[in-house]
Amino acid sequence: MNNLQEATERICELKGNVMSLDALCTALLQQMAPPARERFRKTFEGWAEIARTALLHAEISEHTIATFERDTQRIGALIDTLERRQRPRRPGSGVEPLLLAVPRVLTYQGTRSLTAASGFFFARDERLYR
Repeated sequence: MNNLQEATERICELKGNVMSLDALCTALLQQMAPPARERFRKTFEGWAEIARTALLHAEISEHTIATFERDTQRIGALIDTLERRQRPRRPGSGVEPLLLAVPRVLTYQGTRSLTAASGFFFARDERLYR
């Protein structure tokens, strides 16, 4: 990378890649039947353990390992949330948990960046709110 601008743009691209993969993962998990989702969980946990072993034996930063651990836990929590949604709810059992995501919102005039903010999405049943 030649300069800080190129490095910053690459980081932004990587963040966009991660967000699109998150959206894909969530959509796929929501479409799976509970037995398939449980098989997916076991397969995911196995591949995550292989990746964890590779990361721990590679010359990379602790930040990368911490990010990997945080994201694998988040995906596991997503599977748990979807499983709870599939179960019949008891009357008075409380509020259904929401899946939250915080996207970055940017405005541009041509190629010039004007503003930056954050927004949110949440899904309830089959609806996505923003």
